[in-house]
Amino acid sequence: GGFDRRGAMMFRVSRTMSRVLLLVAMLACGAVQSVEAGKDLYKVLNIDRGADDRTVKKMYRKLALEHHPDKGGDVDKFAEISQAYDVLSDPEKRKIYDDYGEDGVRQAEAGQDPRANPFGGMGGGFPGGFPGGGGGGRRRPRQQQQQEQEQPKDNLYGKDSTVTNLRQNKFPGTDAKHVWLVEFYAPWCGHCRQLKPTWERLAVELKGFVKVGAVNCEKEKGICGMESVGSYPTIKVKKGGVSTAYDGERDLASLKQWALDQLPASIANLRKPESLQKFLTDDCVNARYAKDGACVVLFSDQVETPAWLKVASYTAKGKIAFAEARARNEALALKFDIGTFPALIAVCAGDVDHTVAYTGEVSHGMLPEKVLAWLETFANGAACSKAKKNPKSGGKLDAGLDYGKMKVQRLRAILSVHGIPCKLCAEKSDFVRAIREAIAAKAGEL
Repeated sequence: GGFDRRGAMMFRVSRTMSRVLLLVAMLACGAVQSVEAGKDLYKVLNIDRGADDRTVKKMYRKLALEHHPDKGGDVDKFAEISQAYDVLSDPEKRKIYDDYGEDGVRQAEAGQDPRANPFGGMGGGFPGGFPGGGGGGRRRPRQQQQQEQEQPKDNLYGKDSTVTNLRQNKFPGTDAKHVWLVEFYAPWCGHCRQLKPTWERLAVELKGFVKVGAVNCEKEKGICGMESVGSYPTIKVKKGGVSTAYDGERDLASLKQWALDQLPASIANLRKPESLQKFLTDDCVNARYAKDGACVVLFSDQVETPAWLKVASYTAKGKIAFAEARARNEALALKFDIGTFPALIAVCAGDVDHTVAYTGEVSHGMLPEKVLAWLETFANGAACSKAKKNPKSGGKLDAGLDYGKMKVQRLRAILSVHGIPCKLCAEKSDFVRAIREAIAAKAGEL
């Protein structure tokens, strides 16, 4: 009986050991398959697993310079290098990668817990990993590989979407005429799918101001590599080939305000007659700023630059110079016989008497489309060559004018334009008297 019990016990131990060895063999086989299927991010950067941050950065710069597409390098290779650097340069991502592999990083980016996969960190479960390993925890079972292959890769945004799908030959570069707001995403990313309705609504609300696009990083790995996209979604503004990343809340209001704030503004702020004169004699006649021979001035009733003016100045950069006089600047408006605000005019060759008024409705929150169409008429000096000169009288002192019928604000503007002192002026009659005395003094000089 004792022998039978010992024999049964030995049999059970032997069977258990066989199962363990079989499991190890299966896992080793899976690990080899995984290494063959994937790539070691440490090998991509030609560094050891124990490399410090300085070494990671040094090797990335060397390889990025060598393989950059602008230098004739391969787009996919550059994307691979950028992806490796993004993971290994981030302590948190690197730790996840070492423990759970690239799948773990993806799960973390998708808002999932990489620890939920019992096999995700199998490469780190045995000291030194399996022979021939070294995939940073890339060893994963066949089922997980199949699940990865089955992850969706189709674009989140259809052809009828308000969002433009961007690809390699359609991505805004240094010659882009518009400012772009771009989302870099992966179709399997949960946060990206949650953002979709907000992103499409944003495209509607920014229409005319900022172009809204999206890049599917599962299809456009080259673009995402060049943009150093390491997490999803990544949001950036592209203007003149320069990228600016967004790091705020992803609600509609926050995204919209940030996008509008990113609009570049090449607009002179006119406050005094001297600044107006400088703008007219310098920028308005400089071919570098006003190739079409005209400059545009907005006389605003607000203290902030409207978004449509920023868009206009960016779109017509180099062709037409732009300026604004804010907060109902009567003194400057007087030079152009302007008495209502807001008002928009074009000045031809810096000549105050040679202007073209924008006849459409002007408001702070209007769309830029009609103004852009108006600006097109000035191409190569066309609109200015057709417009006749219209001498201005508002800024001149004239004894025949009834200054008593003018508003105090306009009377103040006249005093300011002509440098007439009126320190003790309080009532309207004081301003009128000061102007008439100045007219009489000028007549006496003649």
